[in-house]
Amino acid sequence: MVKQASKEFHLDTGDGHKIYCAVYNSSLRGAPLLLIHGGAGHTFDMDKLHLPNRRVIVMHQRGMGNSLPAGEIKNNTIESNINDIELVRAHFRLRRMDMFAWSFGAVYMAGYAFKHPERCKSLMAYAPYFGSDDDYEVISKRDEVAARTYYDFHGSDNGKGITASAFNKASSPDYNARFKAYHAVFNLAALNPVPAEELLRSRSLQEWKDLFAVRQAHAALDRELFDGKDQFLRKMAIPLKCPVTLAYGRDDVWSAPNSYDSDLFPASRTIIIPGAGHDVHEVSKLLLTSRPPKMSHRTKASASPQ
Repeated sequence: MVKQASKEFHLDTGDGHKIYCAVYNSSLRGAPLLLIHGGAGHTFDMDKLHLPNRRVIVMHQRGMGNSLPAGEIKNNTIESNINDIELVRAHFRLRRMDMFAWSFGAVYMAGYAFKHPERCKSLMAYAPYFGSDDDYEVISKRDEVAARTYYDFHGSDNGKGITASAFNKASSPDYNARFKAYHAVFNLAALNPVPAEELLRSRSLQEWKDLFAVRQAHAALDRELFDGKDQFLRKMAIPLKCPVTLAYGRDDVWSAPNSYDSDLFPASRTIIIPGAGHDVHEVSKLLLTSRPPKMSHRTKASASPQ
């Protein structure tokens, strides 16, 4: 069944960007849930996402999804994306918000929470990526052979080197170099490796060019986290009074509990979901439409989607 937004519009940031916003279940009252999608254009597929029985606001980051202009790098920084969350909150005249972030979206959720703690009612992230070398160590722990291939491809095994290499490849004027980089990342996460020729046929030339523009914009943001600002969020971190839940898929090659996550949110609740990977849509029914299992702080709990 296709989910229809109650309202869709673009919010002008005043510096060349227009942020796409959509509201679902607008007739329902109570504090809304703000959804913050992952990086590299990985927006939520609303038809596959299990929405809670409450008002939901979806925003697309600068240069991503339906935001305009697509793939734009100018005035597209971590700080500007964090500030856009406050712009959305102010537009809807919300006193406090519940927020749910996926993957790289957790960077913006965390940054906003540290900057505006009084505006946060609760925080939850699935497969969070916060930008530290700990995040890249996850790959080697999940699949040592694939990790070695990935590290060799980028000529580094630390976050700063990998993100710098990823940006250079994503911004290369050589179309083939951009595709090769995408193929390497795609196969690292895929259950079954896909031959380059087969993957290339899956999109038109224009679709590939559009995708590469978005990936370049994301690569610039990821590099910003490590370019002399490693552990960017640690410098902002403050104790939060609102509940924080960090959820991870046990089979996720990209995300797993680590010390940096714990340092940022020492009082958070951790959920480990067996059989789940990096795709939030696989676990949204569990995380968004039901109450997480009760547990003490920093206690790992297993849960299975119903």
